[in-house]
Amino acid sequence: MTPVSNRTHWLREDRRDDFAVFRVLLAIYGALFGLVRLDYLLGFRHQPAASFQPIGLARLWDHFPSNGLWLTLCLSLTPLALLWLWGRWPVVGLLYAGVLTLTLTFSNAFGMILHTENLFCLHVIIAAIGSQRAWRAGGETLLRPATTLFLCAWATALAYLISGIAKLRLGGVAFLSGQTLQTHIAVDNLRKVLLGDVSSPFADIALRYEALAGAAAVAVLLLEFAAPLALWRRRGALAWSALMWFFHLGVLALMAIAFIYPLVGMAFAPFLPLGTWFKRLKFKRAVPLA
Repeated sequence: MTPVSNRTHWLREDRRDDFAVFRVLLAIYGALFGLVRLDYLLGFRHQPAASFQPIGLARLWDHFPSNGLWLTLCLSLTPLALLWLWGRWPVVGLLYAGVLTLTLTFSNAFGMILHTENLFCLHVIIAAIGSQRAWRAGGETLLRPATTLFLCAWATALAYLISGIAKLRLGGVAFLSGQTLQTHIAVDNLRKVLLGDVSSPFADIALRYEALAGAAAVAVLLLEFAAPLALWRRRGALAWSALMWFFHLGVLALMAIAFIYPLVGMAFAPFLPLGTWFKRLKFKRAVPLA
């Protein structure tokens, strides 16, 4: 990645190295996702047919896919991600994006719509399109690496902005008092205790001190509404990404809920100088240890 000023607009940067590292990390995450979530996804074969409530692309079907088709979709996630990682055939990225979108859509078609994988899926779609070769552009990609990463960054920013709007829409201004946040923490941990699931040993801290919960609620909303501003300056993007990562760490500590994609840093990767960091890592490894 070419060194640029903090004030240089991101779309004018040369981010080829950043995008190359981002695509590799995204493919690795996708391959692991396909392995870790395989049993969960295959379990939808046993859901009652009457509970199928299609959303999005699933509306094109009037029933859940056959066992054979569902097995094919689920079992192909990891191989396709690995082929995309290899990078020899960019068109595999589009195929992987399509299969991932269908699989996640069908897995959300049984009443409980989860949004935890939406950003991951959006990043895959954008990166897959951005890495395609244009037939009449001298072998260049359809989108410049800087443009592709900028769109991925916008997807991240909009996801958090929408989350902030949803909090105010559901909780109103009262959310700022911290009481709504305390209720969420209490109900979620109580449910886990009753069901024998893992609960948070730190939840009592947020429930005991209302002022602390109120400050946390205000900080969360400020961060989520400030998400689009992270696209303005690189230093601001790095600071915002770090603060949002600590927010997810707080959710893990207080509610025992792990949002893996942001916790491993992938949600914020489009903002980061990945190419520069990777080169520095390789350099340090090349230095003999004293």
